[in-house]
Amino acid sequence: MTDNQSQWMGRALTYPEIVVIIATSALAIVVPISLQPLLLGGMVAENRLTLTELGQTATAELIAMAITCALASAYFKPTGVRLKGAIAGLGLIAANALTMISSHEEVLLARGLSGASFGIYMWIAICMLVRTHNAARISGIITATQAIVSVILSYVFATFVVARFGINGGYACLAGMSLLMVLASGLFPPSFDPLPSGHANRMPPARGIAGLLVIFLFLAGVIGVWAYFGAMSQQSGHAAEDTGLAVSVALVGQVVGALLASTLGHRIKPLIATIVGGLGCFGLAVAVAGGLPIVAFAIAGALYGMLWMFSTPLLIPLIMEIDPTRTSAMYSLTVQMLGAASGPAFGAMLIHGSDVRPAIIGAGVLLVVAVAVAVAIQMVRVPRSATP
Repeated sequence: MTDNQSQWMGRALTYPEIVVIIATSALAIVVPISLQPLLLGGMVAENRLTLTELGQTATAELIAMAITCALASAYFKPTGVRLKGAIAGLGLIAANALTMISSHEEVLLARGLSGASFGIYMWIAICMLVRTHNAARISGIITATQAIVSVILSYVFATFVVARFGINGGYACLAGMSLLMVLASGLFPPSFDPLPSGHANRMPPARGIAGLLVIFLFLAGVIGVWAYFGAMSQQSGHAAEDTGLAVSVALVGQVVGALLASTLGHRIKPLIATIVGGLGCFGLAVAVAGGLPIVAFAIAGALYGMLWMFSTPLLIPLIMEIDPTRTSAMYSLTVQMLGAASGPAFGAMLIHGSDVRPAIIGAGVLLVVAVAVAVAIQMVRVPRSATP
């Protein structure tokens, strides 16, 4: 990661600008994906949510984030970035404060506001990524930051914050973090230069839409398998303590994979990473569904997490290769979030009784389909007149 002008389209971003965008986008992913299961689960225990409302609320936050990011990508001009970031931070403060005094349907509305606010920070992150020639490395750094922050915050919230101050204490802590995000918005770049193609606010071309389908299927598959990892461990007869250990080992694998992506990702062709990651995760999903003993199960989980976090950051450079105008890349994070939200729901439709193996295998098949589509796209030649 460097300031060098040759690494950027338009004005080169400074180190503080890059760091603050990475930090805020990491929190935008970690809170709804890593912390909400703990916090919303606690609200069920307090009878403030039902199990059905828990699922609806968690999905609503992700969907609101995805929709807001998509609308911002389509209609926002890349100006007034600091003001937009500050407004989003204020929205987060309001959302967390409302959550503390809400129950049932009111919680869904509050978390929807939170997701919409996080969507603005994701839009700012994608504005940075599509304007750099080093997208693979920066995307890898963002993913590594997300993985590390996820492990740290999950431990701190579960062990200290919620254990001592309850669920409302957790949301009060999130409100405090949101205030820091408001202040950090002052370090965002004032604006981003327009993309050279001039296509930033148009709909993606057909080839780009096919590339976005790859991203959707890949995330739906990888998250669809992960969502049932713990349940599969229990179905395999592992003790609860062993299941927790296997999940922790898998999280370590995710951190390792993300770190590898941040250091080596720019040297790997995105298509190769997609093929290896997709087929490798499919193979490991099949192995896990076979009912492995705990040691092999934990190792498979670690390898799965490593391949997942190594290959996912390279999906953005992949979509940039597929659509060199980078129009499609503006929607890549939105599609990732939609895929992540859809994968577990797809798996749930395949479950019969208490057997989660069909959900894991079905999600794994999505990864194979994603790889097949990616290869097919690259095999189709782009007419010379269609290239920018």
